[in-house]
Amino acid sequence: MPKKKPVRLPRYDITKKFETLSGSVYYNIGDPTENLILWARPATQDVIPSTMEDGSTGGHDVSFNNAALNLEAQNIVFPFNQFSNTKSAVRFPKNNAAFIEVDDEDDLSFGDGSSDTSFSFATWVLLTSGSCTLTLMNKTNEYGLHLKDQKLTGTLKDQSASAFLNFSADTSSLVQEGRFHHIAFTYNSSASETSRGKFYFDGKDIATAGQEVGSYTAMEALTNNLVLADNDGNQATEFQEAALWSGKVLTAEEVNALYEAASGLNNAQKEQVLITSTGITSLPTRLFL
Repeated sequence: MPKKKPVRLPRYDITKKFETLSGSVYYNIGDPTENLILWARPATQDVIPSTMEDGSTGGHDVSFNNAALNLEAQNIVFPFNQFSNTKSAVRFPKNNAAFIEVDDEDDLSFGDGSSDTSFSFATWVLLTSGSCTLTLMNKTNEYGLHLKDQKLTGTLKDQSASAFLNFSADTSSLVQEGRFHHIAFTYNSSASETSRGKFYFDGKDIATAGQEVGSYTAMEALTNNLVLADNDGNQATEFQEAALWSGKVLTAEEVNALYEAASGLNNAQKEQVLITSTGITSLPTRLFL
């Protein structure tokens, strides 16, 4: 067995403010824990992870719908020999039972039937086909974000009025098969209805179109669980993490910092970890491509 040696590595932690090597700052003002309600990611550095965790202070119950389907990821965003506090990525096969589920809690709803609360979402996913179908997140009859045929769509539903706010963005020139992409969405409840949603792709905002169907007032707080990274039985995908912020519209710089973090952090807290020539605890080094 290869010998392990202690090294000090920068800590990747979205519950804390950080600055990337490119100079982008995540949470220049305030404390991330005031808004970060979910940080869903595999709980271990196992080659094939079987459990999930909520790394935020939200304390949500997060799990694989069917961990027996999980496969070894071929890539990773935050290599174990470059960052501390990082976890494995996971590969989901082409199977409609392979996804992540977050048990319903009140803070996962962003409307009360009368008004909406602003929120932001970000995730790292790998697409094995440019024409794949992927549910990034979905809470049935409340909100959902999807990628299909190289187009991002977001839907917010006013259940009692059968009304919707729909947002869309073209990613046909952006999606690269076989590599991780960072996708984010912000919802500003203070803006006009069709201007509330904005998509980001690999740290940059992209043109987002809005449409109101019916007379939309607000989402309603229902009891369905939140689903993440569901390929709907279409194409295999890989997942690193997903996060939700409530009452917070991430700025363009903050979204960019979440993306650029994979390339390195400035003056980050460092932790001592044990690594071998093949990575921490003998796991192979799998680079972010």
